[in-house]
Amino acid sequence: LKYAYENWQPPAPTYVLLVGDTHVDLKNELSFVPTIQVQIAGYGATASDHQFVTFRGDDNFPDMFIGRMPARNRVDARVFVERAINYETQAEIGPWQKRLLMLAGTEWMFHTQTNWLIARNKLAATYEVKDIFAPTDAGQTFDERVRSPIATQVIDGFNDGAILVNYIGHGGGGIWASSRMLDLEDPEQNLTNIEQLPFVVSMTCFTGFFDGNKSCLAEELLRSQNGGAIAVIGGTSIGLLLGDYVLNREIFDVMFAESPPVRHIGAILAQAKTQFVINAPNYFDLAEVFTLFGDPATRLRLPHPQIEVTADVGETSVSVTGTLSKRDFNGQAEVTVVPTAIPRGSELPAAPPEQETVSVVNGKFAATISLPANSQFDEGDIRAYAWNTEEDTVGSVSYTALERYITNIRISPYPVEPNQPVHFYGEVKNENMLDSLTLFWSLDGIEFETIPVVQYNGATYRTEQPIPGYPARELIDYYLEVTLQDERTLRTEVESYEFGEIHVDLSVLEQTIAWASSNVDGASPFMLSAKIVNLGSATVRNVPVQFLQTVATEETEETALLEEELQNATPIGTVQMLAEVPPGGEVLASVPWQPTPGNYLVTVVVDMPSAEQPRGVIIERRERNNTATRRFASNWILLTPAQQEIVSGDGMLRLSFAPGSIQTPTLMTFERKELTVTNQPDIVPTSAAPVAYQLGLDAQNGFAATVSFLLEETSSAEKVVIDNVDDGSTEKNVITQTTVIERLANNKNIYMLDERTGNWIRIGDETRNAKTVSTQVELPGTFALLSHTDSRPPALVLTVENQGFIDGDYISDTPTISARIEDANGVDTRPENIVLTKNGERVPQDEYIIAAAPINSNVLLITYTPILEAGEYSIRLQAQDANGNPASTGRTATVAGEFEIKNIANFPNPFTPRRGTDFAYYLTESADEVSLKIYTLTGRLITAIDTLDAAVSYNEFHYDGLDADGEPLANGVYLYKFTARQGETRRNKVGKIVVIK
Repeated sequence: LKYAYENWQPPAPTYVLLVGDTHVDLKNELSFVPTIQVQIAGYGATASDHQFVTFRGDDNFPDMFIGRMPARNRVDARVFVERAINYETQAEIGPWQKRLLMLAGTEWMFHTQTNWLIARNKLAATYEVKDIFAPTDAGQTFDERVRSPIATQVIDGFNDGAILVNYIGHGGGGIWASSRMLDLEDPEQNLTNIEQLPFVVSMTCFTGFFDGNKSCLAEELLRSQNGGAIAVIGGTSIGLLLGDYVLNREIFDVMFAESPPVRHIGAILAQAKTQFVINAPNYFDLAEVFTLFGDPATRLRLPHPQIEVTADVGETSVSVTGTLSKRDFNGQAEVTVVPTAIPRGSELPAAPPEQETVSVVNGKFAATISLPANSQFDEGDIRAYAWNTEEDTVGSVSYTALERYITNIRISPYPVEPNQPVHFYGEVKNENMLDSLTLFWSLDGIEFETIPVVQYNGATYRTEQPIPGYPARELIDYYLEVTLQDERTLRTEVESYEFGEIHVDLSVLEQTIAWASSNVDGASPFMLSAKIVNLGSATVRNVPVQFLQTVATEETEETALLEEELQNATPIGTVQMLAEVPPGGEVLASVPWQPTPGNYLVTVVVDMPSAEQPRGVIIERRERNNTATRRFASNWILLTPAQQEIVSGDGMLRLSFAPGSIQTPTLMTFERKELTVTNQPDIVPTSAAPVAYQLGLDAQNGFAATVSFLLEETSSAEKVVIDNVDDGSTEKNVITQTTVIERLANNKNIYMLDERTGNWIRIGDETRNAKTVSTQVELPGTFALLSHTDSRPPALVLTVENQGFIDGDYISDTPTISARIEDANGVDTRPENIVLTKNGERVPQDEYIIAAAPINSNVLLITYTPILEAGEYSIRLQAQDANGNPASTGRTATVAGEFEIKNIANFPNPFTPRRGTDFAYYLTESADEVSLKIYTLTGRLITAIDTLDAAVSYNEFHYDGLDADGEPLANGVYLYKFTARQGETRRNKVGKIVVIK
């Protein structure tokens, strides 16, 4: 692995899959290859695959993503492979993929750790979490000879479908021991979730004890053909109560990270182990013990948050809207209102969630859900899960009943200077539902005084009189009480503010002003963003941020705008309101921005001043650092159905679109890049400043366009002298400029970059004139104008694997036909230019595999494994190199249709013992076994040999002329019997050999 990592063609290999079981050979009972053994304190030697991939440097961090497929035989391997393929290609997409099964054992600590995991990552707010906790009360334990109710819940949880199963508790090699939540026999006998396989994280002892002479639970979860798991993280040895949780926490932190999400299970465990070793070095043994069972390249189908959910809470219902980041998404959405969680053990019954399924059209959905008259629904979370046949995603938002009645709660002015009176403000949504609003405030946090909150201006309400001012460092606590017409009372959380020096200093971090794709449609394809930092020592809330733009010229300096210029600049989007910026904290503000192509100065202003409030609404220590400016050049174009033509800024490239080719608005990025040509010696740029044009699309499918390159002229003279030898005739030494340009144009061709190999491929089918060269292309892609001096076609080799194949040879009815295409300048990898035919008919492209050689991008390998009937076949391959030079080759072969021995003979005959003789024989199909027996003429067996080659076609065997005891044969005539077996079919050939000493 170290050699492959350091010497294979870049990029270095990332994933390692160990296929096969292993064991500690104590009693010589098995024959599997052993693995690395590490010493674990308090236990002893245990298996570990971790050290296979820690070969760089002296650290213990994994350098590759490793997993194990513990197959003991071909059946196991088939089950594993089919399971992995089906999971990524055929498994049902639906609500089961948002379910998390969180299991905890019989210790209170296991319950607490599981609750910590759920709360730390806010899982219950976004996903459907089903927690099953084994009882901690000894009086509630169960007879371990029968299945416990807890175990039944666990099996039902598997079979109902869950994307993740997490267990913290006691365990052994074949069991989750707490209330026998899962036994070794359960995967095969009781799990039926083969179409809904979870990723299992088992933080207990011995789940992954795969090197014993018996199966472990991790193996059985992968081996069962009825259900189980797609992959398992399990320990090969003992676990530690706290250490297991810390590693579990790191796994969850990686798995549920919002940006960027880590999707491959091998990467999840490797990144988690890296953080674990850094943060908890005393528990390093656990990094070696916990092993991934499964393919590390498997993409975990956990949906990640990509839905922006908003909620408008009414008196008896909540209106929910959702906007997906992918605006062309169409499917279904399941919207769930989850009320306030009831503490475990409470006598009050938990209110069930309210749920509705609606349609998603063009990335948007809406639902109105009735809310029961139950105080548990005064606050909670709203989850959204959207899916179709190809993908899914989630989103969530929290809500409170207060938002039904009053929003935008704030105090002003803020921060508060010494002796400054303060008013409380809020926006009332439905005054008919309110009986009264009352502000409670306290100077000592014990005795609270009250101030009525009354209508101030329209829907804005404020305190009837302000909270009095006090000297510096005094602290005021306050909260709002809302009394409804039905006499219910709601309260806000207690908030505080301090009198004193101004401790707020907001600033825009200039280096964070960025403009990047947000993976949405043409309505708002890019987001403009900046980070706002609080350099002060006090938290500030309700921070307004405004983005502004002005057109920039080459002379425009990248400096902050003056206040007058700010007022005249063009706003970008609406004012963004940051809920809170803590001391030292950085909070991101963003708006969609879709300018026309050009150069711009973008200015970000935090707490923008106005004529009425020259210091803004937030009083700060410094105001001059509230703006920052950065220059941007727009290099993207929104293609519309009416689009006809686009020209690059330098005028060298022109794109033309046929009417109707652009069906919907599509974002195209347009970028000039430095042109580099490597590993293609006969291809060169056509100008001194070589440039390539990278054209990208945000659409899933590309479309056709005509690309035209402008040909640079070499001279403005009417005639160009190419040979100035004076022989009295100048006409033959002079050609017209038009002729030169035409010759130059004919040697300039349009190429596209093959992203897989890094080679430039000539597109072909160009049309040209003296000024331009054009061709049809498929967008997206990278294109350049190049020339070449290559006229040599690629070298093609076509053969049959696993036999010494010659043209016209016999082959099996399931041969592996392989081809090698090689060219010094690279091979055209486009499938339409690689043609494989069988008896004159083209073989469909999905029936053979095309792959670049792992260490040479200028070599293509083709593998074709047909199923053939008896008869003669002509296989032909056509291909071309990167410059369009074609080549072809062919082979003929015969499928016998029945198993036979053909043309057996030996030479020399007669022969001398020890020098021996060579038997040559021909098999029409491969055999399971080929043997040779030598007899005397009276029928006595001299020797028997059963190790002869059994491949289809031509084979040889050298017989040394010795008997079974190693003695040379005497002079005379002997009989040989040649036997080939294929299954139950046997074919024999008998002949004579002569020995002369």
